[in-house]
Amino acid sequence: MKNRLSNIINTLILVSLCLVLYSVSWGNIFYCIDPGHGGNESGCTTHITGYNEEHVNMDVGIALKDILEAAGLVLDQNFIFTRLIDTTILLKVRPVYCKC
Repeated sequence: MKNRLSNIINTLILVSLCLVLYSVSWGNIFYCIDPGHGGNESGCTTHITGYNEEHVNMDVGIALKDILEAAGLVLDQNFIFTRLIDTTILLKVRPVYCKC
């Protein structure tokens, strides 16, 4: 399970990096990253490692944030996160954060 989790995270980071490298011009595109769950909504927990889904989502989200910043994008100008700390954000409020 630990290897599978590592593979999932590595794949998401690689896909994100490919998207960053593929984009020639960011233009007026605004990205919203939503590391789901958090706070009192932990999601699933693995029976093998005890790792919560909310932690996987946050780890991948932070890795993506680092990739986007390294590519020259600016938080709150080119992209936004629904959460950067372990907090509960209601499902119906998430689109408001993303200005959808």
